[in-house]
Amino acid sequence: MFHDKFPLPWNIHIVSYEMWIQAIDCKKLPCYNQEACRLCQDLLLNNIVEGILQRIETGVHANTPLAYQPIGGLIELVRRRNESLEVLRLTKLTMAQKLVARARTLDTHKKFIMALGDSHVNRLDALIRVGLKGNMGIHGMIELLDRASKGVYKPHGYTEEETLRGLLFLWLGGLRVAELAH
Repeated sequence: MFHDKFPLPWNIHIVSYEMWIQAIDCKKLPCYNQEACRLCQDLLLNNIVEGILQRIETGVHANTPLAYQPIGGLIELVRRRNESLEVLRLTKLTMAQKLVARARTLDTHKKFIMALGDSHVNRLDALIRVGLKGNMGIHGMIELLDRASKGVYKPHGYTEEETLRGLLFLWLGGLRVAELAH
């Protein structure tokens, strides 16, 4: 790509897998077995030639513009970029799966809240307390609420406040008042 971008002071000759550069002003015919003339020897001091020789020894930096990368470097860059794209694609897929699962869970919680509002079950607090005490998940709580609304399940257990209220009714009003309150 150098020849397309810059006016270079040499010509390139390739013979039998060997490459020579010859100064444009050199009057000799390219002779590969002879000593180079002064003009051709001065090409080795050219900054561009020094950079080319340095890249031959140390390799081309990955951040070098693609136009100056050798074909092997281009293939390596494409391979690395494909790997990073694959990692990003898998990360995006994993994130999408997590978001779908969380959206489903959120929908289930919304259904539970709507079912709590629509149900005519007595002692909802006791029902929820039983579910939490039994380490039920949201699906188990919905099922428990369903069974309670159908009359198949009745939550048992009382809070300390309910027990104390019952004792108060018993002491103040007697057994009949306590049974009525119950």
